[in-house]
Amino acid sequence: MLRIASSEREGGHVKVADLLRRPKVRRWLAIVAALVAAYAVVGVFAVPPLLRALVASKLSTALHRRTTVEAVSFNPFALSVRLQRLTIREPSSDAVFVSLGQLDANLKLTSLLHLAPVLKELRLAGLSVHLVRSADSSYNFSDLLAPAPPNAEPSKPLRYALNNIRLTGGSIDFDDRPVGRVHTVRGLDLAIPFLSTLPDETEVFVQPALRAVVNGTLFSLGGQTKPFSGSRETALDVQLRNLDVPAYLAYLPAPLPVEVRSALLSARLALTFRQERGRPSTLTLSGRTYLRDVKVADRHGADLLAFPLLDVELAGLDLLSGRTELGSVLLLQPRLRVARDAKGAWNLALAQPAPPSAEKNEGGSKPLALSLARLRIADGTVLYADATARPAFEATLGSVELDVRSFSTAPGATAQVNL
Repeated sequence: MLRIASSEREGGHVKVADLLRRPKVRRWLAIVAALVAAYAVVGVFAVPPLLRALVASKLSTALHRRTTVEAVSFNPFALSVRLQRLTIREPSSDAVFVSLGQLDANLKLTSLLHLAPVLKELRLAGLSVHLVRSADSSYNFSDLLAPAPPNAEPSKPLRYALNNIRLTGGSIDFDDRPVGRVHTVRGLDLAIPFLSTLPDETEVFVQPALRAVVNGTLFSLGGQTKPFSGSRETALDVQLRNLDVPAYLAYLPAPLPVEVRSALLSARLALTFRQERGRPSTLTLSGRTYLRDVKVADRHGADLLAFPLLDVELAGLDLLSGRTELGSVLLLQPRLRVARDAKGAWNLALAQPAPPSAEKNEGGSKPLALSLARLRIADGTVLYADATARPAFEATLGSVELDVRSFSTAPGATAQVNL
């Protein structure tokens, strides 16, 4: 029988039953039991309606679209939340923009420590997205990509740790009205081990994977986790071969300031999830990409840039921090046309995207973190034309060779340049 040492009688013992008969002990047990019961009642009955109203209100305000959530449940002891039948409508109609059958999230107590969401597991089921491209090439989500007002305060970096993310049974319908075609994605299953900007040591049991039927064709990717790695490193291999880039540029939400007439993209990449003890997680893209047979024209249809090959070795692009490390970059036989028209406008200036406002950038963006082991331009040609001169002036600079080594945007860094 369990015995508890008593301070009242030297060397004596008091049975648990005797201890429980003491008024003070019984009073404290009653208080603890009442607190546990109150916590359970509040968690089960009060939190769900408050959370349901909060989610619907916050999403409606942020997305400018009416959002509803049919049901929410919360387990206060397992710290698990379930949202059912979330629906986001179009801004000007009752048509469904996005719907989600069910969301299950298991929180960790460390969420309170970080004052940020830390999830052991996140499951999404029955996600459905309806996208529309209108005749003017705008999208039904274009308003969500609009830049913030110039006087808006810069947003703080998001803090989160999401582990064991799984999406099952997703679907996407893309109504491309200018060409009269509807693209479909069915049976979308996606698994991501973790996405995190916070140090976290949650056990990861999800392997990276992507599976979907795109326009009737099965598409599948899979990855593997190093079983005995202390970093819980997981890699997903991605390969592309002769992807016709211009065919997809037409779907960009914002038009490019140039016309890409031809470009074929091939790539052998690895998307690596890495999580080390006591350090923030990293999501890194590495590998090699090739752009072939590239031809670019300016907005007036005149030739701007052409080259047969751009070979880029990507040592590491951290998708969470933005830090980019390039190995070797080779640009072969580029042909660049630099021209100034009679009004003094340079074609290169017109080919640049509009810079963001100073107010928007003030304190809001991180400095560029880029390092480059070697850049080589081989057998380049520059065509120069100036219509402001009388008579008009034209010149050609051929056999251009440029070699740049050890370039970095870090403060105080130096590089070797040979031209």
